[in-house]
Amino acid sequence: MPERHGELLSHLRDYVLNGALPEVVLKPELAGELVKAYRQTIVYRDVIDRYRIRDASFFETFLELVEDSFGKYV
Repeated sequence: MPERHGELLSHLRDYVLNGALPEVVLKPELAGELVKAYRQTIVYRDVIDRYRIRDASFFETFLELVEDSFGKYV
């Protein structure tokens, strides 16, 4: 039973660190690159294009600050 507990904790840690996107779960060695690519796609399509943000580099810097400070707790 203790080994099952450790396995579950390991999966929980992976979920918290990498999320539960299917491709990220199936290819953990590419997790960092995949999450970065998803983030870029989502930021550009869903935010910058939709709301016609003129200064995309400023918005990306702002987003990085939010992720680095508040995002770690979420």
